[in-house]
Amino acid sequence: MTIKTGKKGTKFEYQIVREHKKFGIDAKRVPRSGAIAELPGDVHVFPTNLGRMVCECKVRAQGFSELYKWLATNHVLFVKRDRENPLAVVPLDLWLDTLAQSQQLQEKLAEEN
Repeated sequence: MTIKTGKKGTKFEYQIVREHKKFGIDAKRVPRSGAIAELPGDVHVFPTNLGRMVCECKVRAQGFSELYKWLATNHVLFVKRDRENPLAVVPLDLWLDTLAQSQQLQEKLAEEN
């Protein structure tokens, strides 16, 4: 990995953390971005009701063009490789809205009890 590529990835990881925090969802960039076995992933997200979610961040100049094309007219893209579990690909704003609403609902239910 070149220094330029590494900086691009780090910048994106911090962007993901900031976006989660705007929605009131705790998130932290992992030191050394997944290079430490005990700290997997690039970013850890901590929605109130789900515990720690380990997230991997990838940036490519043109590498995900097909995904963006398929998502252009859809809310969610489901993909599956043979003999693997399906994956759901969603735009960041939908992901954040969903997490934030889930967190708010969980907090409301906790207040009622």
